[in-house]
This record gives sequence, structure tokens and C-alpha cells, in this order.
Amino acid sequence: MKWLALPLAVVLLYLAVRSVDPAEVLTTATRANPWWMVAVWLSMTASQFARSVRWRILLRAQGPISYPDAFWATTAGYVGNNVLPARAGEVIRTALAARASGLPASFIFATAMVERVMDVPTLVAAALVASLFTGALAPVFEQALGVMALAALGGVLFLLAAPSATRPISWVLGRIPLGAQARERIGEQLGRLLLGFETLRQPRRVVPFLAMTVVVWSNDIVTCLLLAQALGLSMTVPMVILLLAGLGLSSALPSTPGFVGIYQFVAVTVLTRFDFTPSAAIAYIVLLQTMIYAVVLPWGLSGMWLLGRRGHADQSLGKIMANH
Repeated sequence: MKWLALPLAVVLLYLAVRSVDPAEVLTTATRANPWWMVAVWLSMTASQFARSVRWRILLRAQGPISYPDAFWATTAGYVGNNVLPARAGEVIRTALAARASGLPASFIFATAMVERVMDVPTLVAAALVASLFTGALAPVFEQALGVMALAALGGVLFLLAAPSATRPISWVLGRIPLGAQARERIGEQLGRLLLGFETLRQPRRVVPFLAMTVVVWSNDIVTCLLLAQALGLSMTVPMVILLLAGLGLSSALPSTPGFVGIYQFVAVTVLTRFDFTPSAAIAYIVLLQTMIYAVVLPWGLSGMWLLGRRGHADQSLGKIMANH
């Protein structure tokens, strides 16, 4: 699928900018109020912290991890997702969290996947509610929501069913021609993976996880409204929800680093249904992406340095991932 990323980004970027006036984009972007932009940066940082708190709820099912370590690993992961292809940030944050906490990397990776899976039904539900207040959606967005609704249902069913797969997996492993040591090692890692998928089946974790999910996406809504205020643009909460849903759901597509092309296409598709011109939509999304880098790069690179130099000091990150 990686070979599709660049052609897809080029096509979507062309569709997004073909009717854009560069002068209007520049005028809109350069009138950003610096004090409101500071507020955007602080709000984005708060969102990163909220995401780390939510992730920590799942991680603590297997052992302790501090708030700072969860934050550093989370922001480092976002650096990977925005700089490297193929969502490499998920591997980076898994390795760093394993190094800092000593928890199994396979378990940590599974909890990261639980987060991603649970965000899909949240975004789909929020978009459907927001659409009731904004009228008809763009046809392409309606179709995407339908597909993602099915994907959300499949993801939730998978999380519910995965922990029950222990016996079938053991049965299959018992019939694969492997050495006893290899069979035991594979079974151990798959078991840890299933434990990660099982974290949300524990009632004492479901409520705080869902509460922090509301905090995370509410904070993102505030961030988008602050950016609109900085640019002197008018946005409503339903508009922002539809934009965030489109951006979030589009991240499942094969993408170049930073989702270039995809984010521009989503912004123009969603925002021009309202009072935004294509140029204003492009200015808005480019500035939003710029602010994302302004937040995740300093925090994430700091996290890579801090977690990379301590924890299991006798092992490199590559060895941790190989061992787990």
C-alpha cells in the first residue's frame, strides 16, 4: 500500500488547490494574530497531554508508567507519524514506552491499537450528530462515513472477541512444525498482545478511558476554534467536528509524511460546504499542520532524547522491539 501514498497525495493535492488563489491564501495566513496562535500552541500541547493520560489508563493494566513517560512516548510517536511514512510513530512510541516502563512491547503496541480503534466510532458518531446541525454532507464524505461506520463496528467487535482467541491460537500453534522454544515464545508474545486488546473489557478502565476520549476531542475542537479566531474566520462547533472527523478518518488512507494532500483535500471538501472559500480552507489547514509540527517536534524530540537515554540502558530500542 505504501506505493499508493505519493500518487494519492499528488492527485488529492491537485484537486484541493486547483481553484485556489495563492494571494488570498497568503493574505489569510499572514493576518494570524500571534497571541491567538500562542493559545493554539498551548491548546495543542494540552491535547497531547490528554492523549498520554488516556493511553496511560490502558498501560497501567499491566504495570506502572509515569505521566511524564507516557507524555514523552506519546509526543515522540506523533513525530514519527508526521515525519515518517506508514505511521511509524506507533512503533516509536511503543519502543520508547517499553524502554521507560519495562512493560512488554507487544502489550504496549496492542493498547496503542485499541486507542486508534476506539477513536473511529467516536469520530463517526460525532460527525453524524454534527451533520444534523449543518445539513447535507458532501457526497464523498457521506460515503466515507458509511465505510468507516462499518470499520468501526468491525473494530469494536474485534476488540470484544480478541481475548477469546487464546484457545484457537494455542490449538493452531500446537500444530505448526516449530521447536518448543519458538512455539513458547510466539505464544507468549501473542498472549501479551491479546492482553492489550483486553484492557477495555475491564470496567474500571472503560469509564475513565471514555471520559478522557471526550476530553481529548473536546480539546481538539477548542484548538480548531482558536485557530479560526486567530485568522479572523468564522467556525462553529459542528463545522469543526466534521473537519476533525474527516481528518481523523482520512488518516487510515496510505499517506505521505504529514498527510500532505489528504488533509488539504479534506479541508476544502468539508469547509467549502459552508462559508469558506477554497483559498481560506487551504490557508487554515496549512496553518493547522504547521502548528502541529510546532508542537510535536519540540516535545517529541525531547521525549526521544529523554527516554532513549534511560530506562533499559543495556538495550537499544531495536533490541527491545526484536525481543518482544
